[in-house]
Amino acid sequence: MISPASGEVTYVNAGHNPPLIYHAPDSTQPCHITALSVSGMPLGIDEDARYIQYQEHINPGDFIVLYTDGVTDAMNEVGELFGMRRLQQVLIQHQERSATQIAAALEREIRDFSGSSLPFDDITFLIARRM
Repeated sequence: MISPASGEVTYVNAGHNPPLIYHAPDSTQPCHITALSVSGMPLGIDEDARYIQYQEHINPGDFIVLYTDGVTDAMNEVGELFGMRRLQQVLIQHQERSATQIAAALEREIRDFSGSSLPFDDITFLIARRM
């Protein structure tokens, strides 16, 4: 849950890749990306599983990226994975753009990287920027 007015992000991660928060540069530090904590095992494994809610804060100019493992596991013709490093590079490279433009750039980068290789998993992501 994201509160646009306050920038509070409340989340539970039930086994997916940890969302990323891009933090815009400020007077105390350069831009950086942090991965949110994993708070539980995948849903459906244990009916008695308990999950911890975490809270983070995003400032104006920051954005959050939720994605499936199909993004980082996208493979090219020689078997290389797109990986976390490339994902973070795309985010930083396009950091000044809107969430829609960053998403379009990420989609293009994954497609260019993968070439003619067919995806073996879903490639799903969502980017939300606080203005």
